[in-house]
Amino acid sequence: MAVVNMKKMTLVGLKDDMDRIIDTLHKSGLVQIIEVAEEEEKPFAQNSLSEIEGRLSEYNYAITLLKNFNDHKRGMFEQKPVINDEVFNEYLKGEAGYLDDIKTLHNLENKQNELNNEKARLEGRIEVLTPWKDVGIPLRRLGRGKYATIKLGTIETKNLPDFQKCAEELTYFSYGELKRVRNTVFMAISYLNSLEESANGLLMQFGFSALTDEGSGTPEEIINSLNKRIDAINEGLAEVEANIKELDKDWEAFTALYDYYYVQKEKFEKYNDLLMTRRTFCLQGWVPETYREHVEKSVGDASPYCYIEFKDPDEEDNPPTLLKNNAFVTPFELITDLFSLPHKGEIDPNPIMAPFFFVFFGIMLGDVGYGIMLSVLMWLGERLIKPSGQGKKLMDLLLLCGISSAIWGALFGGWFGDMFGIPALWFNPLNDPMTMLVFSLALGVIQIFTGLGMKAYINIKNGHIIDAIFDQGFWLIFLTGLLMLAIPNFMKVATVVALIGALGLVLTQGRSKRGVIMKFLSGLVSLYGLSGYLSDVLSYSRLLALCLSGSVIAMVMNTLARMLGGGVLGFILGLIILIVGHVFNLAISGLGCYVHSSRLQYVEFYGKFYEGGGKPFSPFKLSLKYYNYQ
Repeated sequence: MAVVNMKKMTLVGLKDDMDRIIDTLHKSGLVQIIEVAEEEEKPFAQNSLSEIEGRLSEYNYAITLLKNFNDHKRGMFEQKPVINDEVFNEYLKGEAGYLDDIKTLHNLENKQNELNNEKARLEGRIEVLTPWKDVGIPLRRLGRGKYATIKLGTIETKNLPDFQKCAEELTYFSYGELKRVRNTVFMAISYLNSLEESANGLLMQFGFSALTDEGSGTPEEIINSLNKRIDAINEGLAEVEANIKELDKDWEAFTALYDYYYVQKEKFEKYNDLLMTRRTFCLQGWVPETYREHVEKSVGDASPYCYIEFKDPDEEDNPPTLLKNNAFVTPFELITDLFSLPHKGEIDPNPIMAPFFFVFFGIMLGDVGYGIMLSVLMWLGERLIKPSGQGKKLMDLLLLCGISSAIWGALFGGWFGDMFGIPALWFNPLNDPMTMLVFSLALGVIQIFTGLGMKAYINIKNGHIIDAIFDQGFWLIFLTGLLMLAIPNFMKVATVVALIGALGLVLTQGRSKRGVIMKFLSGLVSLYGLSGYLSDVLSYSRLLALCLSGSVIAMVMNTLARMLGGGVLGFILGLIILIVGHVFNLAISGLGCYVHSSRLQYVEFYGKFYEGGGKPFSPFKLSLKYYNYQ
């Protein structure tokens, strides 16, 4: 139960065997490859990589297009299908046909775009002509004739009086109002060609908007013709869509080949991290010590002509972090993962942190009914969804926390609040909040002392025994003495203990300073750290606050349901209130319990001894989007 020891692997092999070796490491998923090639030495396999990226782009295009016409979403509980090398090879044999189908998809989409663009253009013409539909003037008569010009257009109603006055001043200029629609006047204009400059100036002055269309018939005739063309376009679009849907038969092939080339892309990208000569290559990587023999055997099976060496990290190395814990602690790794992983040489805090988180979450939720609901939901979710990675850790964590909540709920008498009136096995926090407050603060003292003890252990482990005595030992003595002052029979002893601790802090906390006075003053100022410890302890009062808030909300829901009285309707409404109210309370309270339990670990506990800063172990492994590799 600790940080897994990492071995630095160095592998030298023949270039002819490189593909097999890299492929073996890729499928094993046990080695984090280190980049050892210089930036200027990375042109290897660029042509092949470009070709692979091109194939990826083509298959992604086909998949994206087919998704628009067919529902390929997996159900919530549906697992990705399984695939293996044999299936990959079968699809690769028929790849030429699949690429031809993708070319067909390109052509179909281009045709679809052309039809949609034409349809949009025709609909735009119809939109412009529709207000003129009842005007029976053929549009071929509009424009400049031999002697006169005729136009159809609109002006705003507010401009009409001034327009009329100015139009009367022009000879051989006439207009006729056709209709009015809201604030727009539709009119016909005619004038001699010799007045074109004056007429255009007048029209421009009053914002005349002329109708322009390439049609020759009346607006109604043109609209009917355009609608017939749109009907034909819709038929063409339906045909294109049917042809695209028909190529959905290649969906499995497209997704499989996408995953295949994605794997190849990852592999070729790793080639650029290797050192190479004309005939050999050199690879370095991190391997968990527990997998050393497996990796060595797998590489040996792939190529007997290679040299492989494992050694401990050098002083300047910064190996990645991999944690290995038992079934109880592993889910709680999620809490530390979200904070920061242990750095090189640092201990794994999870085995110490897990029991505290387990207890704190259970106390805050503190209800048998909610605990059972939470655990059952997570248990069902794991079997239906089958999560992996962090998702599985979260579900396992909440399942365990549900068990803790049920235990503390029985001790506190919480069974969906006060629904069943079952007495507490220990005490009820609602009836005895002071006892709950003292209990919460006592748990805080225990965790803070544990954090100081962990820091002392780390210092001793690293050979800093003096630091452990001066920086943690004296604080533990001082704080213990202050706590003993609360016990009347131990007042004298407590005073002596507290004074010993305080004196030790004053004499040692300024040891890094120069001069006796500065050492003494720094030591004296260090006692102000007591306020920080007091603040940390008071922070654990949130255990009481969240415990009471969840219980009160549960009681309110029960009271509301009882107030509805008897009868069928009252029973149904009461049942709805109970179900919705308690599910809501579980969700809100559960979220609060998770957040505040995490906060106590990050600030009050980890702040005493844990630094973090490690990088997670990221092995070179297969990562498929649409399938699970077997």
